[in-house]
Amino acid sequence: MSPSNRKTAQKGSRVKRVSPRHTFDSAPIGLALVGHEGRFLQVNPRLCRLLGYAEKQLLASTLGAVTDPHDLKTLAVRSRSLLAGEVDEFRLEQRFRRADGHPAWGQIHATLATNNGERSFACVITIDEGSEHGFSGLSRALSFAVIRALTEAPTADEVPRKILQNLCGTGSWARGEIWIVDVRLKVLRLLDTWPPPASEPIERETTTGTTCLPGIGLPGHVWTAGKPVWVADLAGKPAFSRLATATQCGRGAAIAFPILNGRTVTGVVALFSLDTRQPDGGLLRVVADIGRQIGQVIERKRAEEALQKSVEDIHAVLDNVADSVMMTD
Repeated sequence: MSPSNRKTAQKGSRVKRVSPRHTFDSAPIGLALVGHEGRFLQVNPRLCRLLGYAEKQLLASTLGAVTDPHDLKTLAVRSRSLLAGEVDEFRLEQRFRRADGHPAWGQIHATLATNNGERSFACVITIDEGSEHGFSGLSRALSFAVIRALTEAPTADEVPRKILQNLCGTGSWARGEIWIVDVRLKVLRLLDTWPPPASEPIERETTTGTTCLPGIGLPGHVWTAGKPVWVADLAGKPAFSRLATATQCGRGAAIAFPILNGRTVTGVVALFSLDTRQPDGGLLRVVADIGRQIGQVIERKRAEEALQKSVEDIHAVLDNVADSVMMTD
């Protein structure tokens, strides 16, 4: 090939260069560059559509402002570690708040970046399409809320309240209760509530020490049936409504599910809302799995604590033996 023909071929095969900005803007996933204060420095059109904001609105806002309040603490801790150079990246599953007020479940993958000499981080943000309009993403959110509670609670005694706090915050339930089976008395005993009884003076006497017989009330019914129950409107089920619940939640909906250790029901979780809610078969299956998970983890934590206590007792005995030997000598 002659030099002139080679130049012509090279000219015809020249690849058009695509600018990084064009790649950023045309990406089919949400992308953002976030500054030191959590403020958006750059956002792409896909992220704007996912969150329902105009570009100018997001650039005047922060990542924290579009994050669900219940997930802010975790996001802040991970962001600080990244900006401080303690980690190279982080991944989070969390909830976002769209412009229309609906929650949206999604993921963040953040890596350290440099922008005009200042440390920032680049985020890939994906949002589950099914969760963009709120309630359809509740099943996954509830499951994650329980996983987070089980891992955050340092002892078995702190697990129940942490679970209720996370479940109520995730699903917008006005009240949560955990009932534990008292094998000796053959009753369900109210173990904990959210909000805590101490912050509800009107209800303190009606909730403290409350018990429930098998088949009586919503918790008793779930204990007997051994499976989740959904009540769309408590007003139509007076047998499932109790004074303490009616005081707090009016005439809304309720969902309750058993805590299982193997096939044995060891407790019941009940959640109450201020509004009526129609049954969701998918959500019922999810809470059934959650009940089994709670039972397994509580038993595991109790076993770990028992083992730790045994180790401490053995060390105490050995220390006493050593002291005795020293005194004898």
